[in-house]
Amino acid sequence: MKRLMHVTFGWPRPFVLPDREVDYPDEKTHDPSDPLPAAYFAKFLLDPSSGACPKLEPLLAKGTLLCTPSTFPTISARNQRQEVAAFLRALSAEGAHSRRRLEEAMRKNADFLKKEFKGLVPKARHLEVDGMWPPL
Repeated sequence: MKRLMHVTFGWPRPFVLPDREVDYPDEKTHDPSDPLPAAYFAKFLLDPSSGACPKLEPLLAKGTLLCTPSTFPTISARNQRQEVAAFLRALSAEGAHSRRRLEEAMRKNADFLKKEFKGLVPKARHLEVDGMWPPL
């Protein structure tokens, strides 16, 4: 995942440097206790238009998830929805804030995130989740 970084230098009249595309999160400076990288990765992963996880697309159709992926990075979603908080805690605990790390975690444990993902979909769709997990 990449992000566009806007950089300035100096104060009170900052010199504007060209915008730069950098990896997000930065592997060297990533703080494992910070939930934000996991939240942005989850937003990308659970957005059907991103194409990040084609096997999940039928379960990610509009209105299927109990909450919208775009709310994951917001503090209110992490504080008010236990399901979102559990999903993000599982991602953060494993350091799965990139596709590569998620694939590694799912190779170690095929049921990684399954329980947490089931919390994000209606109970009527849990058998579908069981049948197609792991999604990568």
